[in-house]
Amino acid sequence: MNDPSTDRMIRRVFRILRRRYKDFAHFNKNDVLGNLIFVICSVRATEPVYRRVYDKLRARYPDAGALGAASVASIAALIKDSGRQRQKATAIRTAVRLALSTFGRADLEGLHGYTDADCQQFLMRIPWVGLKVARCIMMIPLNRSVFPVDTHVWRVCLRLGWIKQNGVKAFCSNAEMEELQALIPKNIRKSLHVNMISLGREFCHSGRPLCDKCPLRAICRTGAVRTTCSDNRMRDCR
Repeated sequence: MNDPSTDRMIRRVFRILRRRYKDFAHFNKNDVLGNLIFVICSVRATEPVYRRVYDKLRARYPDAGALGAASVASIAALIKDSGRQRQKATAIRTAVRLALSTFGRADLEGLHGYTDADCQQFLMRIPWVGLKVARCIMMIPLNRSVFPVDTHVWRVCLRLGWIKQNGVKAFCSNAEMEELQALIPKNIRKSLHVNMISLGREFCHSGRPLCDKCPLRAICRTGAVRTTCSDNRMRDCR
């Protein structure tokens, strides 16, 4: 059972962020395979870039099945601006081929009938799809009560003091993701995830967060420290 004070804080953060960002879904797609391709394109790329390369890819291959027959090189050429294009192209082609071999068609809608555990295991068979990407797919088009932790969500959770770690890491481990998911009530996980991304992009930056303007400043441990510390003590304010 969660500590009552932590649980109250989580729910308060949820309410504040939902009022501000209104559960904006960051252009995720409603079909499972389309969203998987979209999320693969987004890994370690900025939003304008991954939206552009995804649109370019789907314009060239409007029929998802054709991606399964395309060469890795041709897919990679279309998404090269997003970086790691060969790895991403391999993942995209593998996903389409896995869909075809499992469900007999170029989509992953059959995953709606899977349990959470089986769905997660299936998705993580695809190269480049780790726990975070798998849960992003499960959360939006599959509507599962999971809590994926990307770099923005991780950074916000750390600064709020919801999880302890040794040192400063840009990414969380699978064990830490499980720990955070267990903290968040199931009915607010999706809302909190998408709204934390919005907060991370607007205020809670990795370098110099805008704590003085952040809507969570009054309840954020890091924000309270940063507003009273000087620049030469930034190590203590991350």
